[in-house]
Order: sequence, then C-alpha cells, then structure tokens
Amino acid sequence: MPRKQPPEPWRSFLRDVDETLVQPVELRCIGGFAIAMLYGLPRPTVDVDYLSVVPLHETSNLESLAGKGSALHTRHGVYLSTWLSSPCPIAMRTG
Repeated sequence: MPRKQPPEPWRSFLRDVDETLVQPVELRCIGGFAIAMLYGLPRPTVDVDYLSVVPLHETSNLESLAGKGSALHTRHGVYLSTWLSSPCPIAMRTG
C-alpha cells in the first residue's frame, strides 16, 4: 500500500525544499525512495533519484538547494540526486 506521507527525515526535508522554492517544481522520481513510497516498503536510502525537473530551468537551483553537500543535506542527512547513470527507458521518457 502506498505511503500517504514520507517518513522522517524525508518529510521535513521535502517540506523545507517546498518552502524554499519560489515556484512549484515537479520531480520525476525513480529509485529506492520512489519504490518505498509507492509500495509502502521500508527502504533505507539517503537520496531521492530523479530523472527530470519541471520546469527544467529550476534544475540547477534545486541541485544547489537540496543536492549532495547542500545546507539541507547537512541538516537532514538526505538529498536529491539526478539520475544520469544510464539512458531512460522509452516508456519513462517525458515530453
């Protein structure tokens, strides 16, 4: 069963990200965090892997705000991480 809210420290981290952004941003997420949220599974992970950011021009802002080594990473011990290790399957690509 999907989780209604992320567990800590994710809930506080994502709240702080939302409160700091000046406009709405959508992340297209994959990886352990996304699977744990979707299926309600316990999955210890320290990052949220994402494929893309909408709007695209917010990508660098998001990385500096919540990426590895950021102040939010230091505060919460978790961070956002762009997923660039291999090509995205066609079914997952966004327009």
